[in-house]
Amino acid sequence: MLVFAYGRQKAEHLVYRDYNLDISKDRLGWRLGVYPSRPELPVLGHSKFTVTCPRKDDALCAAYRRIDLLLSA
Repeated sequence: MLVFAYGRQKAEHLVYRDYNLDISKDRLGWRLGVYPSRPELPVLGHSKFTVTCPRKDDALCAAYRRIDLLLSA
C-alpha cells in the first residue's frame, strides 16, 4: 500500500553554538529558522530563510556560516 503525505514536512530541531535551528525540506531547497537560545545572544537579521541547496548538509553549513559570522562581529 502506498501512503502519500501532503503538506510541509515536520521540522527537525538542532542546536549549534547556543542557537536553535529548525530545518525542513522545501520545494526550492531547505527552509531554516535560526533563533538564539539565550536573550544575551545577537539575533540574525533574517531568522527564517530558504537555502536552495539540494543536500541537507549544505543547507546546515550555510546556517552555521551565518551564525559564525554573526558571533565573530
